[in-house]
Amino acid sequence: DTFRYRKMDWWLIILTVVIVFVVIGTVAYMMVVFSSPEDKNAAYFPKIIIVMSLSLALFTVLLLPLDVANVQPMNVFASVPGGLHLDLVWQILLMANLVLVLVVIPFSICYYESYDPEEEGIARQLRVGLCWTITIVVIFLGVFFLGWYLGGKTHIPYTAYSVYGVDRSSGAPNSGGILGPATNTVDKGLHLVVRCSPIVYAIALLSFLGWFFFVIFGGVGIAALPMDLILGFIHRPMPISTNEYASLKVEFQDLSGQLMERGDKLMQKHKAGKSGAKFRRALNEFNFECKELERKYKKLELAYKEGGESPFISFGKLLLGFLGIGISLAWVLHIILNNATHVSPFLNSFFTKLDSAWGLLGTIAYAVFTLYLLWATVAGVVKVSNRFMFFEIHPLRPHDTLTNSFLFNCLILEFTAITITQFASSSFSQYANATACATMFVTYIENLQGLGVVFKFIQYALLGTIGLGLLFCLLCPYKKRSDDD
Repeated sequence: DTFRYRKMDWWLIILTVVIVFVVIGTVAYMMVVFSSPEDKNAAYFPKIIIVMSLSLALFTVLLLPLDVANVQPMNVFASVPGGLHLDLVWQILLMANLVLVLVVIPFSICYYESYDPEEEGIARQLRVGLCWTITIVVIFLGVFFLGWYLGGKTHIPYTAYSVYGVDRSSGAPNSGGILGPATNTVDKGLHLVVRCSPIVYAIALLSFLGWFFFVIFGGVGIAALPMDLILGFIHRPMPISTNEYASLKVEFQDLSGQLMERGDKLMQKHKAGKSGAKFRRALNEFNFECKELERKYKKLELAYKEGGESPFISFGKLLLGFLGIGISLAWVLHIILNNATHVSPFLNSFFTKLDSAWGLLGTIAYAVFTLYLLWATVAGVVKVSNRFMFFEIHPLRPHDTLTNSFLFNCLILEFTAITITQFASSSFSQYANATACATMFVTYIENLQGLGVVFKFIQYALLGTIGLGLLFCLLCPYKKRSDDD
């Protein structure tokens, strides 16, 4: 038995090391592929933060299936569970997320955005970054200490079972005579009240904040991501003739001229001192249309000079689109059947059956379903920003993504990674039973006084956002959309 446990431990350790290198390598490759030429050989510090942040967000989500593999027997190695102690790993990883969200990423965004080519040195960038970062940390600490003092207690539900014998002569329980048949009593609805640690409450508070991003962006993305992939296949660049190419180039020249005129008018308004919400919205719309025109022109060049999009990319989008429909539908049904009504364990049973077929299938499927939520969140950010111009657009496009766009998406992903971890732990509590993650999120965080109520009912808001996102995409599939984002 000792040999088997060691063998399983080494297998998990090797798998963990491989995943770490694969994730870091993939993120670094994405940085190279997506980075804009404008940021080449510049902004090295923010780029290091971007690689750290994206890697940490993926580690947070991927640690879930590793936790499951560590506690559940697997047929790969003689049905023996692993023996890694992941409690400390979870706390270190989640606290690292907290530091990145509150300190590192806000400082990096402010530092990068405050760059002025007319000023020498970095004193102004450091001053702006430190001021905003200190303000954010002070506000969070104030909310944290107040919340932990007033609502830092967790009410853990439990059921008490009492079994005692009965004296045959007197009928009195435990009277010291000859014991007869045992009598059982069950007390339900009891709660063990304990004060959680400051680390656990800090993670709970960060998860609470992340829910607002996840409900809006994740909910819209779950509905919109499959549709965007399928529409990306339908509207893929196709080969065109020389006459069509020349005619479309003339149209692009006219559109670019109109945008230049609008840009001049916006510049005049900016010089006149206009900077209100209406002006910012107009500026965001202008930036969006410029990016859209550039994107469409690249598609035109691809259609004429390359003979259209590669069929591997086109049919890959179609395949991922149909797979996304299945995963999105499964998530909606699971929230309704398992989380809300408790009618069926649904995906919990599905993962368990996959494990019985082969030890890693259930764990792989578990990872796919959780990683899909991260992908949907990124898609939701692009979809919401394209439809509603109330904040600056930060899309991720190959060879056209600025560092500030990377940092913005990193901030969203860091927030939602913890929320997705909590949501997946709760949704798959039967499959991921007895894991270190379930102990922290399901046992302690979801039973917190005050925040626990929010965690219980906010998933209904997520369902509502998914429904509204689906309805909006069906009614207005082409308005201000970016076909291949």
